[in-house]
Amino acid sequence: MATLLKGKDAQRNPKTGLELGICSATIPNLNPPFTLAHNIMPPGYRSSTHSHTKVCRGTYVAKGRIRFFFGPEGNQQVIDAEAGDYIYTPVGEIHSQLNLSDTETAEYTST
Repeated sequence: MATLLKGKDAQRNPKTGLELGICSATIPNLNPPFTLAHNIMPPGYRSSTHSHTKVCRGTYVAKGRIRFFFGPEGNQQVIDAEAGDYIYTPVGEIHSQLNLSDTETAEYTST
C-alpha cells in the first residue's frame, strides 16, 4: 500500500540537521531501501560530514549554489553546483555540502 509522509511531519537527521524525507527511519520495511528528501539550506549553512552506508545518492539542485565536499579532510574533491545541476554520490562516500550564499537559501532534492 502507498504511504503519505506529510512535509510538516518530516523528521530531521540528528547528525546533519537536514530533512530525512522517505527513508528506512520514516517508512518501516522500505523495500528496496532508498531515500528521497527535499532540503532548504539557510544562508551559509554547511552540513556535518557524513556518509550513507546503504544507498547511493542522486541530488538535484533546485535553487542557489551549493559546494559539495567529497572524501576525507585533506584529500577532498570539491564540486560547485547550481540550480539545474545533478550530483551522483556513491554508497559510503564521505561528504558534506555548503550553501555558497550568505544571503539566500539554497534548495536541493536528493534520493
